[in-house]
Amino acid sequence: MRTRDASNPFCTRFFQPGSVPVFLHPPITVEVLVHRIVGDAYCRFAIVGPHGSGKSTLLSHLLQHPAISKLQGSMIQISFHADETRRHRWHTLHKALKSLTQDLPASSGQESRVPPVSLKLLVVDGWEQMDSVLQWFARARAGARNVRILATYHALPTGFDELWRTRVDATVEQHVLGHMLKDCRLLKARDVLESQAWHVSRERHGQNLRETLFDMYDWY
Repeated sequence: MRTRDASNPFCTRFFQPGSVPVFLHPPITVEVLVHRIVGDAYCRFAIVGPHGSGKSTLLSHLLQHPAISKLQGSMIQISFHADETRRHRWHTLHKALKSLTQDLPASSGQESRVPPVSLKLLVVDGWEQMDSVLQWFARARAGARNVRILATYHALPTGFDELWRTRVDATVEQHVLGHMLKDCRLLKARDVLESQAWHVSRERHGQNLRETLFDMYDWY
């Protein structure tokens, strides 16, 4: 199994968040998106798109940008998954917000428009895994303490602006496969795109490119 994992270009590690260079279509630079996050006062932005369409991949690249990575203690990222309990999500969210806001006074009215001493950013990968009460608490607590929120969600959440909407089309497929197979001597992106297995899987999974890549592991 180790030998097969090492030679199979569709191993998960080759397309997990951060492994494939970011590709935004229609074209836009990561710098433009980062500028919106750090430039707009007390913003709430969401990366929106269906399962497996690249939301976490884009998020990974945004967090690696120097303007955000330099925040260090002023930025906390949390991730939620379907198999977690509500108690766990509440504890994780409460701990993150407490850490970000413990040294900031609450503000209201016009005072909330005064820039904080340092930018505070809460990153939530999997916003949809929180119920409406937890979502309300996160928005209210962050808004009162001037903490910005960057989240991933399948649809635009209440009170958020859309930062980017991920889509999977032929151009995106070519980019992902071209990168994953660039060092593979036995297979090229064109071979995969023209295979029956690829077409059957894409028809079944729709915008979920991640599931198709899982299928192609077995196919290879």
